[in-house]
Formats: sequence, structure tokens, C-alpha cells
Amino acid sequence: QAQSSEPSKSLYKLYITDHTVSRGDIEEAKDLSEILPEKTAALNTELSQAIQDMGGREPYFNANASSLPKSNQAPQVVGHKQVNDLVVVSYQHKGADIAYADLIYTPNEGREWLLTSGTLSPDTATFKLPTGTTNYFINLIDENNFLTIYPPIDDATLKKENLSLIDAALFAGHREPMHGDAIAFAEVFQRRLSTTLPVNQLAAYNFEDYNLDQLHLDGAGIAITNAVSAGGTQSLEMKECDGNDRQWMPLVSIPIPAKEYAAAAGYQISFDAMLDDDLPGVLSLNIRGPTSSVKQKQKQKQKQGNLATVVIAKDGIRVNTRLLAPSAPGSWNHFDFQWVPTQASDHTVRVAITTERGDTWQQEVPLEDYLFKQVTDIQIISTGDPNTKSYIDNVVVTSNNEGD
Repeated sequence: QAQSSEPSKSLYKLYITDHTVSRGDIEEAKDLSEILPEKTAALNTELSQAIQDMGGREPYFNANASSLPKSNQAPQVVGHKQVNDLVVVSYQHKGADIAYADLIYTPNEGREWLLTSGTLSPDTATFKLPTGTTNYFINLIDENNFLTIYPPIDDATLKKENLSLIDAALFAGHREPMHGDAIAFAEVFQRRLSTTLPVNQLAAYNFEDYNLDQLHLDGAGIAITNAVSAGGTQSLEMKECDGNDRQWMPLVSIPIPAKEYAAAAGYQISFDAMLDDDLPGVLSLNIRGPTSSVKQKQKQKQKQGNLATVVIAKDGIRVNTRLLAPSAPGSWNHFDFQWVPTQASDHTVRVAITTERGDTWQQEVPLEDYLFKQVTDIQIISTGDPNTKSYIDNVVVTSNNEGD
């Protein structure tokens, strides 16, 4: 027997008001819709009007529920084509016109999902991917309020295979980079220092000597190597070893001198990084600093809050969970972070990632910690499989302070 596509309605009296407010049917155990049909209809009309006034939509019907009348009239998506940030979806008209065409997208691989609408034409719907989109779905809602999702989501399969929505979504690909000249890493390192007053140079390491005394080291696998280098003859090697008993080992911490003026004026932080060509690991860099919430101030304690967390892996480079650029093991990338707090600040850090051949991805990324104020240290952590390796070179941290 075919089900009705009319939404069912339930009515519950949660509270009893008679000069005072007392508990009623909080558990929603007693449905009053059949006893009070007029009240049910009136409240349903009021709710629908409120949703319409706020620009919202009522719940959709499942276009795959063949037992519902008119479900066979829902449009059928036959494919899509993406060129840069433009997505064109092709569909077959089955009888019902499309009322809404929505792009459901995430800028951070599923951490949050947002909605933007597309434009309709006969047999196609066109969408422009918002800047930073990593993955997306297409929703087509027809005039009978049936929802078609593309690609389809099979909850049972996702649960069985321990997958998430991001695994079912379409991958947006990487943004088209800006193309420039091949980068000379050693020259960039020297230029960073020569154009900054010595008093504003908070840290500088090109690892051209074997002295790691100024760094804090935890775990085995940390060494200066002359096997690879971004611009000189040596770099810092991070190798995963079986003897490390913590997931965050090996770890290198670069302390940043605390200077009051630096906290107010911002920072520029740059470094070069590469995953090993034969045994590429996973490299995580945390740009950290103290923040204090009201409760923490009351307890007179400080919490380490991050400006940014960079994760470099074979499947891409992420900053604060946002996929910004592809990754190529065996090839160096130059990273540049610029953060200048102002009264009009929207709490973002400008990130630029440049390859050896000069391709650059640049984006404003929200701070990992909204209350971030000052850099105290940079943690470099290797989190790959045993024997995998990664490399760091040409680390520079400078203050944007003027007049000191």
C-alpha cells in the first residue's frame, strides 16, 4: 500500500500554564493531534508561516522512497563536470520541476557543512564553488518537496565501512595556484634576515651546523643530515623510530623569545619542508602561544593556544584542517605565515605555500585559537609510519614591530 506524502503531524502539551508554569508532557508521550485537530492545524499553519518568513524550508521527502506518491517524478542526476571552481550538474526531468538547486559544501573536509544556491537551466544546474571548498554534495529539491542528493549517501555502507560523509562527497580538487619563477630557498632565507632589524629576528635556523643545543628535543630520530637540503648543504631530519613510545615523537620545539612588543605587532614565520621521496612521513608543525580565557585568568593559569597547525602528508597540505595545496614527496615547499592583529582583525593568518618551481597557493585561514596573541614556540612533530622521514630547513621567525 502506497504511503502518503503528506507530512504527519503530532501535537504535545509540554507545559501547563495556569497562573504558574508546571511540567506537562515533557517526554512527548501523549499525541493530542487527533483529539485537537483544529489546534493542530492552526499551529502547523503558524509554524509554516514562521519558517517561510525566516527564509527557511520545511523537511524534504526522500526521492528514493518509491512507496511515496510522486517520488517517481523527482529529477535524476546523470553526472557532473567541474572546471576550476565551476560545477555543472546534468539531470533528467522526470515530471516535477526543480524548485531549489543547492550546493552543500565544506571548507575544511567535513568539520562544518554550508549551503549556497546555484542557477537552473533546462537539464543542468550550475554552481560556483566558494573559495576554500574541499568537498561538496549537490541537492536538487523538486516542486513536490522531494530531495535528490548527488552523489547518493548510503548510511548503511558508511556505517559498515566506518566511513564519514566526506568519503561520500565529491572532491573539489586544489585551487589553481599563482605561477611564478622557481624559488631559490637559500636566497629567500637570507633576504628574510637582511630586510629585518636584528632586534626583530626572534629565531633563525638553516641547520648548517650540528648544534641543536638551543632546541628542545623529545624522542629518537632527530638529526642534522647532509643528504638533502632546501638551499645549503644540510637540513633537519625527522625519522620515525620504533623505540619512540609516544605518538608525538620525535618532537622538536623551537623556543621563541618572549618580547612584549612582539605580541602586539604580529609575526612573520617561514620555513621549508619536504617529505622523503622513498619513505614519505607525515609532518605536523604547531605555531603555539599562550592565551587566557576569563576562567583561566581567575585560576591564574595559561593555556597553550595555536596560531596554526600545519599538516604535511602525501594526500595534501592542510592548515587548521583546511586543505590548501597538493603535496609532492621529494620536493621542497616554502611556507610563509603572516599575522598582524588589529582592531579590525577578522582573526585570520595569511598563508602562502610555494613549490620549488614557483607555484603558489595563498589563502587567509582562520586562526586555530581565536584568542591567540603571542608566539612562544614552534613544535615540529613526525607522525608517520616507522622508518618514514621528513625534513625541515630555513626556519625564520620575525616580529612586525616598528621603532624598537
